[in-house]
Amino acid sequence: MEIQKCSSCKDDLDREEVESPRHDKDGTVLCDECFENKYTHRCPICEELFDEDLEAKIAPKYLLILNEVSKYVGVAGGLYEIVEYPFYRDGITEMSIIKGTVHWLCHIPTDTDMEVDTSTIYYICDGCAVALVKKTDVSHTMRWT
Repeated sequence: MEIQKCSSCKDDLDREEVESPRHDKDGTVLCDECFENKYTHRCPICEELFDEDLEAKIAPKYLLILNEVSKYVGVAGGLYEIVEYPFYRDGITEMSIIKGTVHWLCHIPTDTDMEVDTSTIYYICDGCAVALVKKTDVSHTMRWT
């Protein structure tokens, strides 16, 4: 039997990964670790994992931009709905949000319990996005889907 390798890290796939392969957007096979690193996100509020649905082409809908990083990406800190992909430009030394691709929903309440790196932008799960908007009493800004 030929040993199959992950198209990203080039490590050998284990038996389970060969029997139930996970694929990158281009159809190549990824090991579980590379797939999770690329397509799985941990909500910084509830700490639950959620992933992109590649087959349905469903990507995360909500983005949390902390005040500390907002000056680097060109938008104010807060919770945003992603309305168009790609929503950012990634340069060699900086990243910027593309105008019109995100919709501001609310500020981040100071009492929000999160374990976060203040230099990172986070995807957050739908449930926590709805809860944050309700908590800040600006539910009229959110387009419920």
